[in-house]
Amino acid sequence: MIDSFQKLAGRIRPLRFVAVGAGGLLSVVAAALIFLSDQRENDQYLIPCAVGVLWCLSAYVFVTTFESVPAKADTIRGVWRRLGRRVHRGWYWLLAFVFMGSTIAALLLTMRLMAIWLQDY
Repeated sequence: MIDSFQKLAGRIRPLRFVAVGAGGLLSVVAAALIFLSDQRENDQYLIPCAVGVLWCLSAYVFVTTFESVPAKADTIRGVWRRLGRRVHRGWYWLLAFVFMGSTIAALLLTMRLMAIWLQDY
């Protein structure tokens, strides 16, 4: 699974700059809506901005985390080196499960926020 994540992260690696740019722009828009806008009408864009920032951050973290997964330890000689490589890959397995859980939580949060947004606006 972590090897699949590494391949996917390698394919979408150029999009990390898009995610950073879009996330930064959405953050600025959300901050402007919060601090500069006095009209209640402009609040309708706050929830989509927050959801966009959440997904841009998630995409950036995915690419930067999984673009450098270490190779399997089968070809390395030496017990300690193999053990070290397996521990290092085990850390990426833990990160993969945490990322999957956070993605599910972000999906549920997105669904809930968009339901609220559609109901109110």
